[in-house]
Amino acid sequence: MTWAECDTSAALIEHSMFGIFKMTLPTAGGLGVVGTYNQRYLNHGIIMWVAWFVLGFFMFGTNRWFPHLSNKTGFAHAFVGYSIVVMNTYAALNLIALNNFKTTGLNNMLGIIFSGGLIFFGMTGSLAYMAK
Repeated sequence: MTWAECDTSAALIEHSMFGIFKMTLPTAGGLGVVGTYNQRYLNHGIIMWVAWFVLGFFMFGTNRWFPHLSNKTGFAHAFVGYSIVVMNTYAALNLIALNNFKTTGLNNMLGIIFSGGLIFFGMTGSLAYMAK
């Protein structure tokens, strides 16, 4: 698989950092081994994908499609939501420790915007639950 990162232009015209990584899965089972130039970037991507795609799907499902199944779906919704906040905080701090705090580049700007939105929606969701 290939990856690329552009931190010099929001237009994504030139990628200043790029590379290839591969994943080797053992034939007898067990954990796969990822070979890449920097494991932290790959970890960041995996954490973000799990948080926003997998857990985000559960966030919608617990309150939109399955609330009639149990009165505990609100607690599941909150638990998954707080898990997303924790995962995003960890992934962001991991990259900030690697690269310092950057505001240039599309990914960095989106990260800042989404972090603010994540805090806002977490607080409003908690307040809405308490007001119920």
